[in-house]
Amino acid sequence: MLILTEASGAETQGQAQGAIGTGRTAATALSAAATGALFVVGPVIPFVLAASCAVVVCGFVAWLWRDVEGRSATVVTEVAQAAGHSVDTVGGESHRNP
Repeated sequence: MLILTEASGAETQGQAQGAIGTGRTAATALSAAATGALFVVGPVIPFVLAASCAVVVCGFVAWLWRDVEGRSATVVTEVAQAAGHSVDTVGGESHRNP
């Protein structure tokens, strides 16, 4: 909600925070009802469904971030070079030369 507070004007901050709080409460109530209904079908179903969704979301995020700059080997190389060290990069891994 901090980002929302920064993004909205001073006169609408309360309204925006109230809308977010209402949406969060409604989502909690709906998810509790859905989970209860799934639990009646089978006690393991809500957990399997949640784990499956988590795996799909993690895969999707990894796919989205595949071209993001700033991977750790790149950052380590840039920091080491900025500090005046010579660095060899082999197979995407940085190796500091003494």
